[in-house]
Amino acid sequence: MVRVGIDLMGGDFAPEETLKGILHYLEEQTSKSFQKDTVQIVGFGEPSVQTLPLFASVMQFSSLFEFVECGPSIQMAESPVKAIQKRGDSSVVRGIHWLAQGKIDAFVSAGNTGAIFVAGTQFVGKLPGVDRPALVAYLPRLRARTGILIDVGANVECKPEHLVNFARLGAIFCETVLGYQDVRVGLLTVGEEKGKGNSLVRAAFDLLEQAKSAGTLNFIGNVEGRDLFTEKADVIVCDGFTGNVVLKALESFAVMLLAEIEGKLHRHLSLDVFRWEKYGAVPVLGLRKPVLIGHGIARAEAFYQMILMAQKILATHLVERLQARLSALAVSSSSSSSSSSPTPTSG
Repeated sequence: MVRVGIDLMGGDFAPEETLKGILHYLEEQTSKSFQKDTVQIVGFGEPSVQTLPLFASVMQFSSLFEFVECGPSIQMAESPVKAIQKRGDSSVVRGIHWLAQGKIDAFVSAGNTGAIFVAGTQFVGKLPGVDRPALVAYLPRLRARTGILIDVGANVECKPEHLVNFARLGAIFCETVLGYQDVRVGLLTVGEEKGKGNSLVRAAFDLLEQAKSAGTLNFIGNVEGRDLFTEKADVIVCDGFTGNVVLKALESFAVMLLAEIEGKLHRHLSLDVFRWEKYGAVPVLGLRKPVLIGHGIARAEAFYQMILMAQKILATHLVERLQARLSALAVSSSSSSSSSSPTPTSG
């Protein structure tokens, strides 16, 4: 039986909204109309969770829900590294430990992103060939297939090689989870022409061009901010500092846009594609096991979608396919290096 762990304490509206999302999922899971892929939910939370009326409702599905009692939670403002050291019995750390030990198959949280990322890297570990795991964000589009932005905050300081790594992780994610073929990768910068951008972007461009020449990436060149919602690229690559600033700006704009025009246009235009709740959570790409991070302001619908996303990632074997592709690329790169080396001659 597949087991998905959920941090009951993570998020601004936890644990009530988390429990609502779990209850929604379990009710559908046991209904006749729901697809029968059995998933057991393991909730990690403080003892006080058990006193909530919603907890009693969830426990009606005891065959599909297990509660793990944890210590004080990691707060949003805490330093990730210090919090993990200080709160080793928190819901985030306990949940990721369970994942590392094989007691659950995936872990989801809407809590402190830095703590989740650090704990995942430290206790679950990175896939071979991955120097920096990365976070993705969806780029919804009205008339084109959904894209992704990578990295959106896990790695503020980056080297050119890291951006190439992000590009590979993002492309495999699109192929595996979104089902795309011929995934197009673009590099986010301040102009379309080669040579535009800072030293990091210019160096990354050259490496991405080399990957394109080697046939390992479908790199289409530079993209600008105006290309985020067009069909130009499926994967848009940047460092985590830039990506997080872009993501927060887009979220703010989307909230304002929906509030301003939804009432006027809802009969003529569906804006559901811009609701971040429908995407649930995104995985930390590059870890040995699935760790997913949700939005801090998640409510019940988002937590419900988080479970579905975890289920999808497990069903599509994303981690295993990432590992296989990265291993194949490493072998290919090694072979190319060997064949291009000069043949030694005897003196």
